[in-house]
Amino acid sequence: VSERRAHENALRESEATLRGLMNNIPDLVLVVDSGSTIRFANHDVPGATAKELLGTPGFEFLAPEHRETARRALAEAFQTRSVVTCDVRDRFDLWWTCRLVPLVEGGLVERVMVICTDVTRQRAAEESLKREQQFLRHMLDLLEREREWIALEIHDGLAQRLTGSQLLLESSEQLQAVAPAEAHEAFLEAMRLVRESIRHSRRLVSGLRPPVLDEFGVLAAIEHLIEENANRGGPEVEYVAPDELMRLAWPVESALYRIVEESFANIRRHSRSDRVRLEVSLEGDRVRVLIRDFGVGFDLKAVDPQRVGIRGIQQRARLLEGLAEIESAPSRGTTVRVELPLVPRIDLRPDAEPL
Repeated sequence: VSERRAHENALRESEATLRGLMNNIPDLVLVVDSGSTIRFANHDVPGATAKELLGTPGFEFLAPEHRETARRALAEAFQTRSVVTCDVRDRFDLWWTCRLVPLVEGGLVERVMVICTDVTRQRAAEESLKREQQFLRHMLDLLEREREWIALEIHDGLAQRLTGSQLLLESSEQLQAVAPAEAHEAFLEAMRLVRESIRHSRRLVSGLRPPVLDEFGVLAAIEHLIEENANRGGPEVEYVAPDELMRLAWPVESALYRIVEESFANIRRHSRSDRVRLEVSLEGDRVRVLIRDFGVGFDLKAVDPQRVGIRGIQQRARLLEGLAEIESAPSRGTTVRVELPLVPRIDLRPDAEPL
């Protein structure tokens, strides 16, 4: 009897030790049978206590699209008698990495222990990193496209004019002694090309970065576009925007500015509208722009998909991981909705103050 009681005491101590480990381990540990019925649970879960879990099918707590993954993993654990790992999401939008460990008794697998580790934060961090990497790739692509455009503008415009002026000045110098009149004409033509080069370079700089956008930010730049629209005889604009907006990354500010600019140009050319509503708003980590006119509208299906204005708006938004939707119908006006990521500006100069 003494020996039996000693074994019973040892068994109770082992059970107490195991229970203490199970209660304090951070992972959720379940024991399930081949039908996924829960026979043991060490922790509560959202919506049920550990006791309430007993006797319930474990698959019911998973999101419907992840139940088949769990079924295949459980079947594999029973059949192969080896540890199986799978990632699933539950009904409460939590992600779990589950390790299914077969429990072999008498040469048979009657149950499987499922060790579930909450990886929700890790998955969120991975998704955030993935979005940032995609955004960076799009930003680099946009910068490369701008570099190609700048190179083309310089080659076809500025460089050719300067080359022409150089040749004319050299010709003027050579003709000075033998044909003064022709030399003077060559000099005047060279000066004309130089003046054109200066005007072209100014237009190029302004096209790349409008001064008002650089100095005062996108809200002030949009107000400047509204003034320009009025000066050109455009419709009256009702402008709604936040009182303040932090300085955004240069590509984002440029995209917002160009989208509003292109929309105003389209409205003046095609809409015949006498008023426009322009809204700039913030929601979470996104900045949204709505531009609505009340003009003649058009049939979206009948528009050439390569039409520069519409394509430019959509492409700018897409390159920045944003959205651009255009709604229109004959006699119902046109609405442009744009959503871009709210990316703050980072000034990389060592002496720069935080924006």
